[in-house]
Amino acid sequence: MTTLVVLIPARAQVKSGSDNPLGPLPFVLFGDAGQELRAGSATLPLLPAARRHVLLLAARDVVLLRARVPALKGPRLRLALPNLIEEQLVTDAARCHVAVGPEVAAGEERTVAVVDRGWLRFVLERFQKEQRAGLRVVPVQSCFSLVPEGEVVVHVFGQPGEPPPSDGAALETVLEDQDSSCGLAVAAADLASTARHFAGERPIVLRVVTDPRAQLLQPAGLRDLSWAARTESVSFSALARRALTAPLDLCQFEFSAQSWQAGRNSLKRWRLPLGLAAASALACLIGLNLDWLLLAREYAALEARASSILLGSFPSTKVVLDAPLQMRRELEARRGQAGETDAGDFLVLCDHVARALGPLGPNAIASVDYADHALTIGFAPGVAVDEQWSARLTGQGLRAESSGGKWIIRSGS
Repeated sequence: MTTLVVLIPARAQVKSGSDNPLGPLPFVLFGDAGQELRAGSATLPLLPAARRHVLLLAARDVVLLRARVPALKGPRLRLALPNLIEEQLVTDAARCHVAVGPEVAAGEERTVAVVDRGWLRFVLERFQKEQRAGLRVVPVQSCFSLVPEGEVVVHVFGQPGEPPPSDGAALETVLEDQDSSCGLAVAAADLASTARHFAGERPIVLRVVTDPRAQLLQPAGLRDLSWAARTESVSFSALARRALTAPLDLCQFEFSAQSWQAGRNSLKRWRLPLGLAAASALACLIGLNLDWLLLAREYAALEARASSILLGSFPSTKVVLDAPLQMRRELEARRGQAGETDAGDFLVLCDHVARALGPLGPNAIASVDYADHALTIGFAPGVAVDEQWSARLTGQGLRAESSGGKWIIRSGS
């Protein structure tokens, strides 16, 4: 799965009213196995396509704090977080989005990231508008390597393209020690004094972050580096690679992937499954209709054959409505004319029932009805049918069932 790591400029550098307010964005594209595929700088619409996106927010737009977070989850944790850090902020906590780092052992402090909610929403909406899926937002500070004990590290980001033209140009700077980090824009000429003020007596390490094309920028004002104990170069590609495994994701609570990306991007991911489901339903409907047509043709053939047999056997039949029923009635009529009896005839059934009465006697029967080759017998009040009644009927080749106090008797053949 390809992953695109993009460095977002600081909020103060956004050009409001422009078609591309974020401007050129440094990026690195990683392949499925973590190999670097491309690196460069491009506006948002021209960024390479990827399945996942990691957005690096500038350090001066994100404040990282340490706090003891209560053992809460979901909405309750979201409501509690602003109260934990509001005393450490100079702005209204209600305007900020607060995210928490991974869980730690009980009683230990967790990393808490604070970012302006409107700015985070603006960045995510810009990428969502371009149908970018799999969004994660990571503070750039969380991608730095560990600060050596007792030292202060000054990270300076060079801008893609030409270096700043003058000593007064602002440099994106991150001042960091083992306990805290601070992101700010510092004039190139004031970088040394700012670093000394933050470091005090501690040695200073200057790390210059190169642009995506691996060209070390030498910003104006950094010609005298005597204030730095040593100078190091950090490629943006190495920074981007650390972002792939950064544990702190700002897309939490209302900005979580489940709620934030349930729009057009989710629908786009569902196109193939929905298409397969629609194709399956269409194939099922076509199959059902074809099966119905085949069964209808088979039924018509059987009806035609039954009608042909009826008309061939009984030419006097004028109209064919129900060939099997008409055939049965014609056979019964012929059998009656020939003096033959059927097991379901009234007299035959009565004879067998009389033989099966046994100790009940004929006076036990109060009513007899005959319909559809079945006798319906009702016994007189107070007559109790003995246990052998059903067995005697079966012995006479009859089937009997009791319904509503009456017995319905048919031929067993």
